[in-house]
Amino acid sequence: MTEIKTVKAPQDRRPKKADVDDSKRVVQVRDLELTIDLSAMDDFEVIEALQDNNFVPALRALLDAEQIAKVKDALREDGRVTLSAMAEFVGELFQEINPNS
Repeated sequence: MTEIKTVKAPQDRRPKKADVDDSKRVVQVRDLELTIDLSAMDDFEVIEALQDNNFVPALRALLDAEQIAKVKDALREDGRVTLSAMAEFVGELFQEINPNS
């Protein structure tokens, strides 16, 4: 009796895996869907600014100008965006980026 051998499929004929952009993450904070640039979390100057409680450079590194404008519009009350409202929002944003911290 003849034994049938199975032939392995060549690796170059496997379907390609979808390219996944690990440098971006979509998070939702206060009904705003934001695309975060995670590469900013590996930027020493961004982390340094956060340590100094200066969240403006960090926010600019994480979000593009259009998204920052949406955030400010969502936080605006009586024509102003208060520092306390923005600080609270940034805290919530970082909680969504890294919920285990």
